[in-house]
Amino acid sequence: MGARALVAAPLLEHAVLLARHLYQFDGLFTCEETAEGTRVRHREAVSLRPPLAWVVEPLLRDCWLARDTAEEMARMKALLEQ
Repeated sequence: MGARALVAAPLLEHAVLLARHLYQFDGLFTCEETAEGTRVRHREAVSLRPPLAWVVEPLLRDCWLARDTAEEMARMKALLEQ
């Protein structure tokens, strides 16, 4: 398996306990060298608790997440090609 980097959402120190009760975010890139180059797998997982989930989840899924994932993969590609 390739190298892994775990990315946790940045939180202000005083908000950590509250935020843990409302949501969890995990992001993961796995890079694997292949004969053709580097295979990159990207995973993001957001877990929200109600009632926050009822409002935020559709926005994340339908608006932000798809756009941000494509942009993030382009940023990662540029970093890997340096």
